[in-house]
Amino acid sequence: MEIAYRIWNAIHTSRRLIKAGFLYHRGFGSDGSADASNQQVLNYSWNNIATYNEAFGQSSLDLTLGFTANRETTTTQTVSGNTFADDRLKTLNSAAEITAGGGTENDVTFIGTFLRADYAFANKYLLAGSVRLDGSSRFGADSRYGIFPAVSAGWVLTQENFLANNSVFNFLKVRASYGLTGNAGIGNFDSRGLVAFGNDYNGIPGFMFDRLENPNLEWEKSLTLDGGIEFELFKSRVRGNLLYFVKDTRDLLLDVPIPWTTGIVNAIITQNAGEIRNQGFEFALDVDVLKGPLVGLWGLMEQR
Repeated sequence: MEIAYRIWNAIHTSRRLIKAGFLYHRGFGSDGSADASNQQVLNYSWNNIATYNEAFGQSSLDLTLGFTANRETTTTQTVSGNTFADDRLKTLNSAAEITAGGGTENDVTFIGTFLRADYAFANKYLLAGSVRLDGSSRFGADSRYGIFPAVSAGWVLTQENFLANNSVFNFLKVRASYGLTGNAGIGNFDSRGLVAFGNDYNGIPGFMFDRLENPNLEWEKSLTLDGGIEFELFKSRVRGNLLYFVKDTRDLLLDVPIPWTTGIVNAIITQNAGEIRNQGFEFALDVDVLKGPLVGLWGLMEQR
């Protein structure tokens, strides 16, 4: 058994200053203007993997257990000012008037664990299965976690006696797989109820509702079934594969418009809405001609 872990921290800092003198269009009429911003991205990642390998007779078994956690925090501060005594002054404390200032903090967390098993008998009958449990802070409080299983099987025909000594195929395998995957490609706060500040009324600070909460927002899921062959011919000078696949995606993550009469500034809500199917054939071919390879790739896909 082998156990490996990795803890990784990274800090990325960026600073930007945009200065326009009073002779430029942007600074004209205000004796020069300047905008400054500072951004810091703190990323923390923790990965753990344990593997176990066992061979008994003609069989072999590989087990992999893993855990991963990632958190990213982005902090930004901005400030703007105008009216500089001299164009050579480039810091905001030289501005006679600070016209705007602000800041944001953006945080996202992912966590997951998985188990994978690979079994082979006589190097010709192959079976694999896996299951993942993933969680993301981007989703609603009731739907942050998703379970994603997968299974696959393969048969290496060139390991069988009836193809062992043929002069055409060096390698021939048929395979099939069936699995579920998840997508969390949305904004960090798209499931939250948000308010927007800076909406003053009659000189009194105020705020407005910016986005509706959706506590039921969950992972977008894709269920894929595929099957095909992999081959190598003529002393491996010709290599390729032919694959047929069907991919059904449901609970699509979409921004759905809502009426302006709700009073929501953004007038959208992120929902799991709709589904889509992709299906088709994929064919790849790699041929060694003379000294260099000739590579081709063809595909046919239907979407609805």
